[in-house]
Amino acid sequence: MWRGGQGRKAQLARLLPGLDVQPLVIGLYGVLYLDVARRPEHGGLVAAVGLAGKVLGPAGLALAVGQGRWPARAFLVTAGNDFPWWWPFTRYLRDLAAIGFTPANSPPHRPPTSP
Repeated sequence: MWRGGQGRKAQLARLLPGLDVQPLVIGLYGVLYLDVARRPEHGGLVAAVGLAGKVLGPAGLALAVGQGRWPARAFLVTAGNDFPWWWPFTRYLRDLAAIGFTPANSPPHRPPTSP
């Protein structure tokens, strides 16, 4: 299944169909996380979507491994890329809720002004 040589890229593309779009997704999330860092009181929805992705990604991986479509060693990527984010996302959302910020009562977005 994981033979090297000429067909390796084709094998990976067949087994990991989302591999080609991953840099795009990471880049888009990065822009959103930068916005949350600039305006933390407005980041609840972005953090909730980020946490959902970090939870649903491993769930989908477990399904793919269980069906034999992916090798179990793929969990090594999840262990380093998804699981470490569960605590910070959860804590951030909990802290926002503790101080009363929700999408319904947060201040409206105002574009930054130039100095």
